[in-house]
Amino acid sequence: MKKIRYLTIISHEGTTLYHYPFVKDEIDIHLFAGFSSAILAITHELNDKLISINMEKQKIFFQKIHDGVFVLSVPRKANYNYVLKRLRLLKNSEIIKMLLADLDMGMMISVSEELDTEIENIFDIQIEKKIELPPVEITKDIFLAALEELESI
Repeated sequence: MKKIRYLTIISHEGTTLYHYPFVKDEIDIHLFAGFSSAILAITHELNDKLISINMEKQKIFFQKIHDGVFVLSVPRKANYNYVLKRLRLLKNSEIIKMLLADLDMGMMISVSEELDTEIENIFDIQIEKKIELPPVEITKDIFLAALEELESI
């Protein structure tokens, strides 16, 4: 699957555990998680199961897991059965199970290479690696020199 819009993992309490945007759209992840949690709560109250929501430009799929839910946004024309199969693979992944094992203690998932690699393998996509730069240490001398430069402007 080449076109995924978002992949989010939300705990049953509505906490965003993992979110990766594959598109440049602006989305408030907390609003999205709250929306998803509310929709799932309503579905639960109706004794029903939510599989997907069809929107104008996308389909949003929901896959319950032991301690939360996967929320996957794909283009509207994506193959329904293909997406469901990939979500089942993700749900049954040993790496995912291991990473989600501590959710009962309320631990957040930090984005890890193992999780990214598993998602890449299951969905046949590339996750852009973010290069983390080491924190820059500014000494007093450097700070004072920068202030002098600003004063001269």
